[in-house]
Amino acid sequence: MALTQRIKAALQAFRLGEFRYPGNYGIGRNYSDNTAQQAILRRLGIFTGSRINFAREIGDLTQQSLIMAAANWLGTQLPEAPLQVVQEDDEGNTSPVQNHPLTQLWKRPTKWYSGALILKVFALSWIIDGNVYLLKLRDGRGRVVSLEYLPHFAVEPQWPQDGSEFISHYLYEVDGRWFRLPVEDVIHFRNGLDPANTRKGLSPVGSVLREVFTDSERARYSALILKNNGAIPYLISPSDTSNTELDAKEIKDEFLRRTTGDETGKPVVITSGGVQLQMLGVTPDKLLVDKASQIPEERLAAVLGIPAAVLGFGVGLDQTKVGATMRELREQAYENCVVPTYRFICEELDVQLLPEFESGISNRKTRFDLSQVRVLQDDQNALYDRLTSAYKTGEWITRAEARAAAGMAVDEARDNVFYSETAGAKDARNQLAEPQPKQEPTE
Repeated sequence: MALTQRIKAALQAFRLGEFRYPGNYGIGRNYSDNTAQQAILRRLGIFTGSRINFAREIGDLTQQSLIMAAANWLGTQLPEAPLQVVQEDDEGNTSPVQNHPLTQLWKRPTKWYSGALILKVFALSWIIDGNVYLLKLRDGRGRVVSLEYLPHFAVEPQWPQDGSEFISHYLYEVDGRWFRLPVEDVIHFRNGLDPANTRKGLSPVGSVLREVFTDSERARYSALILKNNGAIPYLISPSDTSNTELDAKEIKDEFLRRTTGDETGKPVVITSGGVQLQMLGVTPDKLLVDKASQIPEERLAAVLGIPAAVLGFGVGLDQTKVGATMRELREQAYENCVVPTYRFICEELDVQLLPEFESGISNRKTRFDLSQVRVLQDDQNALYDRLTSAYKTGEWITRAEARAAAGMAVDEARDNVFYSETAGAKDARNQLAEPQPKQEPTE
């Protein structure tokens, strides 16, 4: 009986055909309706226990100084390491491929802007939305000749309702019109995966929208207080409560109109009957408005993996006085944020762009040359010292192995040798470096 049931189950599975991907929001059947609802609310910027749509209240995130401080920092750091295509040999050693068409395209993806500018705007979409899109433009022979940045808010992955394909195409909106883009023409970088839609990345700042809103409100309130003579709101109210000419509702409406929105900080004036002046708050220094920025700065820095001091936030600069040095914090920012971002970029380029220029070559991949990053030079010098020491032991590693580990080109005919004292009195560092041209004697 059990054997018969297993055979029937196998036949049923065969009849089901190909695998079907999850439905509209990328949520499988095991998720409850409540989970799906919470995921949608999160994408809208509405947090559990609150009715405030923080995404709508904040508006354009590019106008928020907290966000732009992080996006600007990451965008200026990413271009520092040049992109390379490297080739790996049977022993796992890599050497850069000179003048590869992919690296040439990356340096100047279009005639309108450079690769450095692409990385600058990459950082913006990466932090704000968690999705970055590049469009491949082809010539008449189908070859990729240009890469164009697509704004994250204008692109949406699409898939058939029956789930037969994970992504069938992308829709791109321009001036209210939607254009269909083939999957093979779109390079899609994802910052992780969004559980609400696994076809897209997850916005890092989505979890700190409340903190961003708090900082925005603090800045707005401070600006309005200063605009209105730097005074805390006060109320001019009737001194004679028996005066029936004053309508309580009118007083309340006037009070709300004068103490909320852009009218914050202006006094309420009542013209009927006797009035008295009442302060509604305390002095600005006792409100500690400046302290309200500390938590948003701390939370955003933690989510992005960038120390607050590196971003120039006040809370981080205070900590550097008693803690780590700025150099140590910058190294931490590279290890926690920049280097992982490089890795995400390269893994997608290896799959979505490199095959456009290779024909069956499987031992090539992309990488960013970290030896060009100034803040990491101490680590690079330490690597050179370790390789030099290992090479000078005589029978530990060859000069070719040392050069490969340092990311340098290797000449097997010349460099596949061990160090020996008879090689001369050269410093081992010079043996690892490229040979210098012979200098002609000067008169």
